[in-house]
Amino acid sequence: MSPEWRARFDVFTGLTPEQRIAWYGQAIYLCTIFARDTYVVGSEEIADPARLRRFNELVHRIAGRQITLASKGEVDGFDESFFEMMSVAADELRVSAALLALIKSPASEHPRAL
Repeated sequence: MSPEWRARFDVFTGLTPEQRIAWYGQAIYLCTIFARDTYVVGSEEIADPARLRRFNELVHRIAGRQITLASKGEVDGFDESFFEMMSVAADELRVSAALLALIKSPASEHPRAL
């Protein structure tokens, strides 16, 4: 995990389950915005189907993690390996820096950012 993702993970571990759910929600939202780069402007065409699919898979994994956390209402200990997967995927999609820069943490400091 990069030092930037490690620093974000260290902050993340201090969040409440509700704040973690909100953090994951922000990540999902931002990924859908970044995925728009795969579209052909002004049409229904997809310029980069493989990259769009990778975004979809990342969103799917983040949403699944969010649902797990919301349904259990507690931390289950898999966040570090999940952050590692997110960092690799975001690096491959070339959105890591933007994702880290735009996600607000902790959510309680930025209640309107959600």
